[in-house]
Amino acid sequence: MQAPETPLLLSRRALLLLTGAGFAWAASGDFWNKKQPADWTPEEVDKLLSKSPWAKEVTATATPQSDGYGQGSPNGGQYPNGGQYPGGGYPPMGRVPGMGYPGGGRRGSPYPGGRGAGMSMKGMVRWESAKPMLEASKIKLPENMDHHYVLRVDGFPAGDENEDELKQAATIQPKSKEIAGCAAIQKNGSNSSWYFGFSKDTVTLTPDDKEVDFTARIGRHLVKAKFTLKDMLYHSELAV
Repeated sequence: MQAPETPLLLSRRALLLLTGAGFAWAASGDFWNKKQPADWTPEEVDKLLSKSPWAKEVTATATPQSDGYGQGSPNGGQYPNGGQYPGGGYPPMGRVPGMGYPGGGRRGSPYPGGRGAGMSMKGMVRWESAKPMLEASKIKLPENMDHHYVLRVDGFPAGDENEDELKQAATIQPKSKEIAGCAAIQKNGSNSSWYFGFSKDTVTLTPDDKEVDFTARIGRHLVKAKFTLKDMLYHSELAV
């Protein structure tokens, strides 16, 4: 007769290692839901602001200008193919002031003549209007962004495009809803730090939306970030 199988017995050392790993995971979990903001350590605040459901480090690759505004705004515009002109975007030669020039360059761009395409740059996208982010950063949002979802982008320098051009190229899209365009924009001290505001009258986010994609074109970089709403709960409520 075949002997009955016996359960795998863990050594005392292995059990301690597994237990320790469990405690370490628990300690590094969503402390923002377990502690009051006044009790957050400097290390926890840094983690919340740089690597959390509300803060995403992103890598964007520089693209030739002909892949940008000359072919339409990243996620569409007033016309079916995107941008502000019939057929998609701005005129192909990019002669609108502040936009691209023949050969893919841009006046004031770090990559004139289209050079630098394919070079990547890292930056940060933060859902700045979320309550835990406001608690951690102690910042005050721009006055013109009251009643907006506000996303802050750092690390990608703008070229010579104006604020309207940056605004037209920024969108959010919940997984189950239509694309929402940027309603307000403001520079945050330098041309590589920007606030993008999306009116809550235009789009309302709920946990049922599951995911939200953010897209913006800043200078030569198409910046994208994905946020998972089920992870963005603060004391059982969606914090956006």
